[in-house]
Amino acid sequence: MKTHHVLICALLLVTGAILVSTGAGTLAFLPLLLCMAMMGGMMWLMMRPSERDRDDR
Repeated sequence: MKTHHVLICALLLVTGAILVSTGAGTLAFLPLLLCMAMMGGMMWLMMRPSERDRDDR
């Protein structure tokens, strides 16, 4: 994972914690969902086979 992706996710988690502490309700889970979507997308991109790994015979 790239460092800036981890920093963005950490920022989203801090934002979510601030929203929870201010009583934002269900809106507080939006940053957490965004972090999970970003991490899931990165894992999907890393797990799929690349062009070099394919056998085109």
